[in-house]
Amino acid sequence: MNQRPSLVVGVALAALGVLLMAAPGLAGLLPGNQYLVIGVGGLALLIGLRLVIERKGTDVEGAETGDPEVRRPVPTPGDDLRAWLAHVDAFGRSSMRTRRRIRERLRSAAVAVVRRRERSSLEAARERVAAGEWTDDPHAAVFVGDASVDEPPALADLSVSLSLRSRFGYRARRTIAAVLSLADAAEGEDERPVDEEDLAPGPATAAPEQTVDRETERWAGVGALALLAGAIGMALTVPTVLLLSVVGVTYAAYARQASPPTVALTVERELSDPDPNPEDEVEVTVTVRNDGDETLPDLRLIDGVPPGLAVESGSPRLGTALRPGRKATFSYTVVARRGEHEFGPLQAVARDASGAAEREVAVEAPGTLSCVPPLEATDTVPLYGTATRYAGRVSTSSGGEGVEFHATREYRPGDPPNRIDWNRHARTRELATLLFREERAATVVLLVDVRKQAYGAPGPDAPNAVERSVTAAGQVFESLLAGGDRVGIASFGPRDCWLAPGAGSSHRERARRLLSTHEAFSAVPPETEFLPSARLADVRRRAPIDAQIVLLSPVTDDYVGTVARRLQAHGHPVTVLSPDVTTDGDPARRLVRVERRFRLNALREYDIRVVDWAADEDLTVALQRASQGWSP
Repeated sequence: MNQRPSLVVGVALAALGVLLMAAPGLAGLLPGNQYLVIGVGGLALLIGLRLVIERKGTDVEGAETGDPEVRRPVPTPGDDLRAWLAHVDAFGRSSMRTRRRIRERLRSAAVAVVRRRERSSLEAARERVAAGEWTDDPHAAVFVGDASVDEPPALADLSVSLSLRSRFGYRARRTIAAVLSLADAAEGEDERPVDEEDLAPGPATAAPEQTVDRETERWAGVGALALLAGAIGMALTVPTVLLLSVVGVTYAAYARQASPPTVALTVERELSDPDPNPEDEVEVTVTVRNDGDETLPDLRLIDGVPPGLAVESGSPRLGTALRPGRKATFSYTVVARRGEHEFGPLQAVARDASGAAEREVAVEAPGTLSCVPPLEATDTVPLYGTATRYAGRVSTSSGGEGVEFHATREYRPGDPPNRIDWNRHARTRELATLLFREERAATVVLLVDVRKQAYGAPGPDAPNAVERSVTAAGQVFESLLAGGDRVGIASFGPRDCWLAPGAGSSHRERARRLLSTHEAFSAVPPETEFLPSARLADVRRRAPIDAQIVLLSPVTDDYVGTVARRLQAHGHPVTVLSPDVTTDGDPARRLVRVERRFRLNALREYDIRVVDWAADEDLTVALQRASQGWSP
């Protein structure tokens, strides 16, 4: 609303009131002064009430500064299902698409757990779920069954009403509980009570624009209160109350004339160590100078901390007043993490003396923290028996040079003496030559899942699955390279990355820089969409025909299994190294853990090697444990 006409009327009435209070004799010059006072008071009351009504529900506005002190959180697997269920409970309704997604997801989980427990075929498990014969819970049976499943008795509706949830949300939770109970029984685990409390994720904060002017509405209610006080003072002929209205109108007039200050800042950012090692503490010092011609009485500064870093000590915020030509300095400490972290612009919010108007400015300042950890070897992933012509550590089926006995053949002139079977010569006086199993180098491509779905973590402070996958890729790369294998690196996500298989010290350094600084392996989930089938086709086109694939993924969705099966079907032996980021707790998160376990079992059924890497487990231990049951 444009409050200028109301403000002019208020100022005029207040001035008239002050004049009459200072010179009461002038009141006689006004015709019908009694009616004039009543009319003026009534007009002030109407304007004041109008301002109060329009002010109702209006909050004081201001710049959104976000939370630069903490790393940008990534979801915990299961948060999407929790959000869907919370939405259904909050509104009692939801889109047909949301309901269909929930129902299909729980139906797939029920089929998987029935198939696992009863060791039945996929079709048989689907038939049992469709007929409602997989559980004793009538609500769960109806929820994922077909139209032939009978509805629960009318008395069961009472339990739905007492739950204070929608029918759809109540039955979805009963289905989750039934699936978890069967899964626990199938795996030989103890059944645990189900807690059905679900929490929706918090809202995200949008990034500020470059320059934004806004009115804070800080004094929006003063004009209304002043006019109401003036009306009461006139009606009751109380000069003190009338004088208070004059003060209020003066404040409102001053705030209405306020304008945002001119902001001209220069920012310098200094890092104590721009190339630290992981977990090193780096002190960031920010200096801000006022290059303008006017004083900034209320200046608030928020530094652009990279989303992949967390503030360890100090604060990236500062509130101060800054005169022309003067400087303000503040510092804070961050903990270095793998990757190249670009600092964002500093957010400056300047208000005038009244606080009624503010200007928000994003000031660019250079600053990059590059953390490139060294490659550390771990236990080598046992490879399949496919190899290249280069010498290495993979045993082949052909005879030649090596360390493992393969066969014998007749002696040929020119065979080296150390290859002659002298034991056989001593027994039979015949010469024979020993052949050993040749060892050749393998060609391996480490394929890291960097889709948005892969950025899950078991908690806000825990490393997400992509961070663990990249760390594991570096360790496996170093181990394979040291063993004589040719190793490459690729990403599976919207950000393309490809390093062809190779060997040597220069190849090692390229891989180290790539895993640490390439945008594909960023600590922040990608926002862009991509075509997974097209990216998979790129990987198949680029990978050498004899390449093995080590796929690093948390396997928290079904498409990863599709990727592994297609690569295996096209002649690339696949090993899935899967960091586990699922958790126990509420039903939604427990369901995601069960779904992941079934996906890994399905991969094993396709003769795909799987390394299930727990969150609290060393990678070496996980590799040794998984490889014990693998065939060469």
